[in-house]
Amino acid sequence: MSKTAFSPRARWTNRCCSTFIATSAATLLPIGRDDFAQPKSKSASTRHQLSHQVPLLVRDDFADLNVRLAGKEMLLLETLAFAEGRLLFIHPFSDFNGRATRLLLAEILRRQELPPVELAPTNDTARRNYISALEAADRLDWTPLTKLWQERLETT
Repeated sequence: MSKTAFSPRARWTNRCCSTFIATSAATLLPIGRDDFAQPKSKSASTRHQLSHQVPLLVRDDFADLNVRLAGKEMLLLETLAFAEGRLLFIHPFSDFNGRATRLLLAEILRRQELPPVELAPTNDTARRNYISALEAADRLDWTPLTKLWQERLETT
C-alpha cells in the first residue's frame, strides 16, 4: 500500500491536530494523536484568523482553560462558555470542529461530576439562538453563551 501524499494544507491541518492534542488533550482528553482522522478536505481550516495563528491560539486558550479549571473558585458557567466559544472560534480543523468541541465539553462535564447535557441544538430556533450566542462570544461577549449553559444545566 503506497503512502498518501498530503497537500501542504493537509499537512498543516495535521500539525494543528497534533498541537490541539498536545496542548489540550494531554490534560483534558484521554486520547492520542492517532485517534484523530486524517484531514479529508482542502477547505480553509479556520474562519476567523490566518492559519499561522491557529496553533498559538489553541495553545494559549487551552492553557487559559486549564488554569480556569484548576482554580479554587471556578466560575463554572463562564468556564464552559469559554471552552465552547474559544474552540469554535479558533476552528482548528478542516472538519469535525463541532464534534471535537462536544467531546471536550463532555469531558469537562464528566470531570466536574456534572450530568451530560444536550450540546447540539435540536431545532431551528435553538440553532439560531446557539449561533447568535457563538457570534457574541466571537466578540468576547460571553453573556448569551453563559445563559445558554445555565439553561442546559437546568434542564438536566
